[in-house]
Formats: sequence, C-alpha cells, structure tokens
Amino acid sequence: MKNQMSKYDSGREDKKTLETMANNFDQWYDGDPTTEQQEEFEKNRKKKIRATYDGLKKNLELEEKSFEMVSDDADVQNTISDITQFHKNQYRKIWRVPYVQYPLAVAKIISRITTDKNLIIAWLLHDVKEDVENGEELLKEKYPSEIVTLVNDVSEQDKSLPRKERKIAYIQHLDEVSSKAIILSLSDRIHNLREMISSFEQLWYKMFENFNAWFNEQKRFILSYSLQIKKIIDKIQDMKMKGQCLDLYKELSWLIWYFLELGDKMK
Repeated sequence: MKNQMSKYDSGREDKKTLETMANNFDQWYDGDPTTEQQEEFEKNRKKKIRATYDGLKKNLELEEKSFEMVSDDADVQNTISDITQFHKNQYRKIWRVPYVQYPLAVAKIISRITTDKNLIIAWLLHDVKEDVENGEELLKEKYPSEIVTLVNDVSEQDKSLPRKERKIAYIQHLDEVSSKAIILSLSDRIHNLREMISSFEQLWYKMFENFNAWFNEQKRFILSYSLQIKKIIDKIQDMKMKGQCLDLYKELSWLIWYFLELGDKMK
C-alpha cells in the first residue's frame, strides 16, 4: 500500500501551501508604516500569519501519521485500489495532477479528526457517483448503505444548474445532512483552500484579466459557506462530533483569512 500511496503525492500541494506562507512572512512588511496604528496593525497581521503557518504545519504532521495508520485497514486499502481504477486517466482541471490525489489528500484531513473508516471510505468514493459511468449503481452494489448515503450527502444535488446556483444549492443542502457529512464537507473545503493558496501565483497568471472576477466569486462562496457551516455546527447536539467539526472550522477560518489577504495583495 505504501508503494501505491507514494505514486500519488497527495501532500505535495499542502507542503507548497506552507512554502507560500513562509515566503510571505517578510515580503508583506517591507514598507515603513506611517503611523503607530499601522505599525501595530502590521505587527498583529504578521503574528496571525505565523499562527496560521504553525497551526497548519502541526495539522499536516498529524495527518501524515493518522492516515498511515488508517490506510492499513483492508477496507480502506481496497477502496483506494478501487478509486485508482475508477479515476484512471482523470486529472484535476487546473492543476493537471492525477485526480486520485484529491480524494486521498482530503482523506488525510478526515483521518486527523476521526478513526471512523466509513467516513474515510465515503469520501474516497464521493466523486464516483458523478464522474464514473454507472457510478451510483457501482456504489450501491459494493458498499454499505451508510457509505452510499454519505456520498449522496456531500454531492451536488443538481449538476444541471448553472455554477453559481449549484454552489448556493450545495450550501443550503448542508442544513439537511448528518454531522458526519459536515466533517466531510469541512475537510474538502480546507483542502480546496490549501490548494488555492499553494498555487495562488499560478492561478493569477492563468486567470490574468479575469483574476478579480474569479477571486470575488471564490470570496463570496467561501464566506457564505463559512457562515452557513458555523450555524450548522452550533446546532450539533453530540459534543464529540461538535468538537471535531469545530477543530476543522478553526483551520478553515485561518485559511479563509489568509486566502483573502493574498487576494487583496494580488489585486
């Protein structure tokens, strides 16, 4: 299994996220503040970037260890083998890396929060329904109903809608799903932000004239998502599950702040 995992470096973008933050510690503070208030503001901002960096670094270290343990499970190994075949010859649209790196990277985040292998398996399979021919039937034939339900909960409900309406519908749909599905959704959003941060300059050059429109669309979505997901977390009754969601929400908040800082700098 370790040989199979090493073929897909699902942690590469996360390492690049740390490098991006480290490179920006000093670059953002070259100018001389004109007032004492500005100096204090820049000092506090630098502290916040350092805290975000340190927190993310710690989480990445935990994720490597936790996923190494959970990936020894036979059911998880079989699922990784399945998705490697299901997503064969598929690539991420912007980053052009093997698609299977994406579910593996998010599974690492989930493994830091919970040892529930059904959650990890459900996430690994979550795109099979939409991206693989007869995917829904394959899932129902091979996997337990709990896993199939989780896959449905984190899937966009109507792919025929325009992109903006699809995103709004997804956020609204989260109010109807289980707490376990919220863990999956939060982990996915965290990975998405890590990925965008790690490739921010690449995205800027790729978008160029359309960068501001792209950034503003992302900004609206992640802020709307953050507000909705916090309301949902506040209503969770199971204290263990609530704590797990809050742990993820903490990193989500760090990354949203940092993403917005980067975007304002690049405009």
